[in-house]
Amino acid sequence: MILPVIIIAVGLGFIFNRIRRLSIRERVTDKVGMMAVLGGIESRNSSKSFPGGEMLAILGGAELDLRDARVDVPPAEIQIFTLFGGTGIRVPEGWNVRMTVLPVLGGAEDERRRPRMAGEGAEKEGYGQPDLIISGFVAFGGVSVKD
Repeated sequence: MILPVIIIAVGLGFIFNRIRRLSIRERVTDKVGMMAVLGGIESRNSSKSFPGGEMLAILGGAELDLRDARVDVPPAEIQIFTLFGGTGIRVPEGWNVRMTVLPVLGGAEDERRRPRMAGEGAEKEGYGQPDLIISGFVAFGGVSVKD
């Protein structure tokens, strides 16, 4: 009973992925909306006021490059859902990223070098407030943050 539902859901996801990909090319928005089902998708965002967005990867991979993006009102938040796939996010070198991802038989890691702290006044200068919050669920896959 559950197998036909999964097959239908994957098929519908594949169809909507094609439709959504066409609409993304036609309009430029600050908010990210990515979906990869049985395939891969790569996107670059250069928004000057990035608010966040959503990423979905089922049996596929999604890559998001935010190295040219800026956050006006921190924190921006990205919701992810990864099942049997991978999600990668590239951020600018100076961003403070907080990951609140629940991995189940998968992984979520921050592969960036750690920034140098400015001493006792680091919290007052904004080092404690995240620029980006990545939250969501990962099963049988992985999420990585790179700079």
